[in-house]
Amino acid sequence: MKKNIIIPVLLTLFCNTFFNCSGQENKINNFVLEKKITLSNVNGRVSNICVNAAGHIAYVAAIEDNSVQIIDLNTGIVVHSIKNIYEPKEILFIPKQEEIFIITGSRKCYFYSTKTFEKIAAIRLMAEANAAIYDSIEEKIYLGYGENEMIVLNTDSHKETGFTLLAGSVEYFQSDKSTGKLYINSPESYSLIMFDLKLFRAMQRFQYDYELARQIAIDTVKHRIFLCYKNKQKLLVINGKTGRKQEQDIPLKNIQNLYYHYSTHNLFISNGETINIFHEYNDGFKQVAGIKTEFQISTSTLIPELNLYILAGNTGTSNTIELAVYNIANL
Repeated sequence: MKKNIIIPVLLTLFCNTFFNCSGQENKINNFVLEKKITLSNVNGRVSNICVNAAGHIAYVAAIEDNSVQIIDLNTGIVVHSIKNIYEPKEILFIPKQEEIFIITGSRKCYFYSTKTFEKIAAIRLMAEANAAIYDSIEEKIYLGYGENEMIVLNTDSHKETGFTLLAGSVEYFQSDKSTGKLYINSPESYSLIMFDLKLFRAMQRFQYDYELARQIAIDTVKHRIFLCYKNKQKLLVINGKTGRKQEQDIPLKNIQNLYYHYSTHNLFISNGETINIFHEYNDGFKQVAGIKTEFQISTSTLIPELNLYILAGNTGTSNTIELAVYNIANL
């Protein structure tokens, strides 16, 4: 009789200790590996994955291979490879023009056709580009480069239409289209900048005591921004309307990627070889899963329209690139 009591107690203690899931469902079994895609003869780190959700096409920036790999997510087949692009860092898909915009490790950025895969236009900057984001409503690209510069590109003409200086270097963008706000992460200056797109000026600067992780996530329904420190175990939440800041302890360091999925209220955080899922409850976020992958994660991306979460990493001694495509529909 005592054994029957002890076993459930031990299981509960194990769950609480290792998964922080007291009274909550462990989500591991609902995080389904749909397919693996190996990019044969493509080696090195992946810096970014961009997805055309309507076409089920992924554009993979193989930064150390100096190429962009175009993959059909339905079949897992590489349908094309754009080669000889120096260190492609980030890719934006532009649906109306059926183009992609590629920022590189040089002072040049490029527009390519997604039909012919031919180069359409080149942008030459005064310094290396750091980050970019596409505004589908205004049909503009906001591009951060150098120490504190940001320009605006028209996606029809491929020409610069605006320029401003910021209070720090741009490392990552997020936008809240309904409020007309652009959030600019500047980790080295320990700050997040809230930029008003209509007024075209910075409205507020959130200053922190520690260096921030590069990527930030956004909740465009409740207008919240999620950040993590680079080497401090904290999750930071900012209300974009009120400016209110909250902090919460999380058992993670060396954060790589950060995504918020509003429909499931899950926060996806990748670090090292692990995907960490935090579910939002009334009293904050609690970790409900920590999934070990088979490789060191280079980057990841969340595609809410397809209920997919895609990871990129390297396998074997050859350092071959592999993608792991997870279905998150049942989380």
